[in-house]
Amino acid sequence: YYPKKCIINRMKTKVNNPMRTILIALLMTLATQARASSIENLWFVHPFGELRSYHGDWLAVCDKEETGNCRLVNYLLRPGDTFYGFDGVLTLGFFMENKKIKNYMGLNAPGIVHPYNSGVNLTFDNIDFHITAEEILSGGIYTSAKENSEVHLYDVYETFSILNEDLMLAIKNNMKKARWLNFNYRSGKVKFSLRGFSSAYSAVEKLRYSK
Repeated sequence: YYPKKCIINRMKTKVNNPMRTILIALLMTLATQARASSIENLWFVHPFGELRSYHGDWLAVCDKEETGNCRLVNYLLRPGDTFYGFDGVLTLGFFMENKKIKNYMGLNAPGIVHPYNSGVNLTFDNIDFHITAEEILSGGIYTSAKENSEVHLYDVYETFSILNEDLMLAIKNNMKKARWLNFNYRSGKVKFSLRGFSSAYSAVEKLRYSK
């Protein structure tokens, strides 16, 4: 038989084990958050060879070469996803033309037909913004260098882009002020957080376009 003291100690062990598991999980969560906070707003070299910087819900990405271009990205991750936003990816890209910063936007999301030839409604919190089909480009956009005025359009499914300079200026300014951005397009809609967008935009300007 077990002495009374031994029985009490065994009971304590059984009671304390669940608490220990919870404590370990809590400490691991706090450690992960601390690591994420420690690199927030700081540039680092990613294994892919790019410069990256986290800003709230946005990721700033730049080519490591000084002449390379940059983009801001927001991923809508499904439960368990850690890499790519299969529920939606919003990209705001940079390039220079005549020493002036310009932007383009690309949305990849489920339900976007290809080729896309319809209008799109954007809502910045409670402000509605309609873009006609004539201003929507079907497919994705890329530029080969930061001062390259040649903007290339390429075919890619479930993606449309916006390049018009006046529209992009209005979109960028509203993104800096709002908390949420909703896209309502033919056959679907998605919602992106704008937390950290202004910080990410400023970081790219300072790194690559302030000289």
